[in-house]
Amino acid sequence: MVFFMGIWAMIKNGMDKLLALDWLSWWLFWRQEKRLDRLIAEADVNPKDAAKQSALLAELNKHSPESVIKRFEQRDHAVDSRGVAEYLRALVVTNAIAEYLPDEQAGKPSSLPTLVRMALLRGFVARIKAACIWESG
Repeated sequence: MVFFMGIWAMIKNGMDKLLALDWLSWWLFWRQEKRLDRLIAEADVNPKDAAKQSALLAELNKHSPESVIKRFEQRDHAVDSRGVAEYLRALVVTNAIAEYLPDEQAGKPSSLPTLVRMALLRGFVARIKAACIWESG
């Protein structure tokens, strides 16, 4: 009888640990979602704040690189070099960068230099606009 009680205690202890781990993982997921929601709200309220946009893109890249590409290509938000880096990272992770690579069979040249140049130019223009606003304010 003592033997069965020992086995029952081991099973119960194991189930308790399993339930605790499940709750912990849910709680961590919930915290990440809340953080992402907060970053989205802050970035949407401040579309010209490149630092907030970059923070959002960095966090989005952990969850949905496709969302980074979509948000960056909307061109509704300011961007800095960190935002450009997150965009390029998302292109690589999703393999969307393949459309910019050369295709020798189709005779298509690489448009990757143009993509990088345009992304960097967008970050540079955003910096100039921010400097002009700062000087005039």
